[in-house]
Amino acid sequence: MAIGAHPDDVEIGCGGSLLASSALGHEIYIYVATRGEKSGNPVIREDETRKTAELIGAQKLRIADFRDTLLKRDGELIDSIESFVKEVEPHIVFTHTANDQHHDHQAVALSAVEACRFVPNLFCYESPSAKNFQPQAFVDISSVISKKLKLLDIFWSQRGKQYLRKNAIVGLAEYRAFQTRVEQIKYAEAFEVSKVCMSEALSLFSVPVFARELELSKSPISGERVEQ
Repeated sequence: MAIGAHPDDVEIGCGGSLLASSALGHEIYIYVATRGEKSGNPVIREDETRKTAELIGAQKLRIADFRDTLLKRDGELIDSIESFVKEVEPHIVFTHTANDQHHDHQAVALSAVEACRFVPNLFCYESPSAKNFQPQAFVDISSVISKKLKLLDIFWSQRGKQYLRKNAIVGLAEYRAFQTRVEQIKYAEAFEVSKVCMSEALSLFSVPVFARELELSKSPISGERVEQ
């Protein structure tokens, strides 16, 4: 499961990891707190997010309707995130780092820590506004770097943003791969580790997935927007 404050946050921070995981058959769920109205037409931005979720192969996308730039760590945001967590029962969650200069990102990061307290594995991704980001985990996205670029191309309404330029995305992925010192990794996404639980076999721990009331199919995705 991936959590973002705005449309394109998830795709920038962990889009490659989601693409790679989906290709391996893992179920993907995405939560977006706002429709990003401060940076464009919210209808267009919502539509772009639905298209990227479909390309990722997400089983479910939830777009809440909190106000852009007005997010705060409070019971309402925590409850909104936690309700989705309880619904989809993720084993791994990706969210914003709290080491971020954008207060919406900080609010989501801090709220996610509480909302995901029963999730065994919580990782914090990097965004263009992150500051003093200190990664401890890296995901090899070498096989999907081209697809990540196509994913970000969908955000046509944000095409003027410098951080969405291909050379910026590829350059950061190359740098993070270099930091691993693993020769086989050419491109990587980096994460701060909030919590990791491992099994006796030293693999990431996963909790039992209980039967869901609603059967979810991979295509088309189940997309929804929740009014707050």
